[in-house]
Amino acid sequence: MSEIFEQMNYGLNVQGIVETDDCKVMRLNDSSGDGTMTLYQVFPGVFLMYNDFHMKQCVSGFQTDMDLLCIDHCREGRIEQEAGAGAYSYLEAGDLRVDQRIHHNGKVTFPLCHYHGISIGFQMSVAAKEIPAHMKDFSVDIYELQKKYCSDTKPFVIPGEPAIEHIFSELYNVPLKIKKDYFKIKVLELLLYLDALELSGHTEERPYFYKGQVEKIKAIQALLTEDLTKNYTLEELSEQFDIALTPLKNCFKTV
Repeated sequence: MSEIFEQMNYGLNVQGIVETDDCKVMRLNDSSGDGTMTLYQVFPGVFLMYNDFHMKQCVSGFQTDMDLLCIDHCREGRIEQEAGAGAYSYLEAGDLRVDQRIHHNGKVTFPLCHYHGISIGFQMSVAAKEIPAHMKDFSVDIYELQKKYCSDTKPFVIPGEPAIEHIFSELYNVPLKIKKDYFKIKVLELLLYLDALELSGHTEERPYFYKGQVEKIKAIQALLTEDLTKNYTLEELSEQFDIALTPLKNCFKTV
């Protein structure tokens, strides 16, 4: 198994299930459910991981001192993570997130009680050498990509894009006999797309919400669901929980 997997600590609630030369399956178990992570080595220093979680929340003990570039695609469900300074980021179906795994430990919440997606990771020092070695004259510099999308300490989230959906949709049903070569093609395709994407154009960052807002929205959700015979207007909820109408609506939809 590649050294990249050995240098990442996933936490005490993650156990290995099976391991081969180029694949590792792990199970995460917490009080609210469980999940599986299936990792494949694509190139040296590059991994692709299928994530399937059926749980309300868990604690991530992920730790590494590697310099990483990680790309997450959400196929179904939703994930909430703290993004530093009391802010929360959300990844929903169709979204793409790019980060360096700086804020990837701590409490993770799945508001819809399930999450399915793919993560692609690059160990920068190794991948920067190995990708051009395997694909002569490949033009994408992954260090430049890291600068482009990770200039802020918070994850960069790109809301659902048809081109991104096209790239990832084909990865969710790959015949076993072509997996290794197909993963390589799709990783290179994704890198080319991200390299060419103009961030100042039609793509926007998904907003972050702060802890006070998120707590109020979750309290509103609890109130709405504890007695379904009662009806509340937006104005009543806004006044009762001291949150303006616009952030109430925007935050509720995201959370």
